[in-house]
Amino acid sequence: MTNQKAFTLIEILVVATIIGLLLAGAVASYTTLNRSSRDARRKADAEQIRSALEMYRSNN
Repeated sequence: MTNQKAFTLIEILVVATIIGLLLAGAVASYTTLNRSSRDARRKADAEQIRSALEMYRSNN
């Protein structure tokens, strides 16, 4: 018998599938984080505009 030191096709496919699943989860998490970060920034910008308008209104 020869001692072969190679991966079988099944082993490579299993590893590729696991990596694909991990990447899919990471992309989904990143998308959600990016969306919530963008929404928080929009809320902060809207509050800053509201504050500036109130200051303008009180001064004029």
